Amino acid sequence: MPDIALRRHLAAPAAVADEGSFGRAAARLGHTQSAVSQRIAALEKAAGGTVFDRPGGTRPVRIAPLGAVGLARGREAPAKAGQMTEAIRHGRPCGSGTERVPDAG
Repeated sequence: MPDIALRRHLAAPAAVADEGSFGRAAARLGHTQSAVSQRIAALEKAAGGTVFDRPGGTRPVRIAPLGAVGLARGREAPAKAGQMTEAIRHGRPCGSGTERVPDAG
C-alpha cells in the first residue's frame, strides 16, 4: 500500500472519533463518507468486532470499547508510517536500535 493510502486508511478512525460523525470525518479528511465507512468496516472486520457505536439519527457516533483499545496507537500510526517510508527511501535509521542499510548500487 503506498504511503499516502496507508496514512488515509489509518487516519479514518481517529477522525470519526474526533468528529462523532462519519460525514464530518469524511469532510475533514477530504474523502467521501462512503470511503470512510469502508475503511471503518475493514477495520471492524480485521478487529473482529464493533469499533464504533452507531446510535443513528442525529446522535454522535461513539468509540466502542474495542475501538478505544487501538485509538491511541492508531493516532500515532500515520506519522510512524511516514517516518518509516522516509527512512527507507533515504537509507536513514528511523529509531533507536536500527542500522543504516547500504545503497544497493
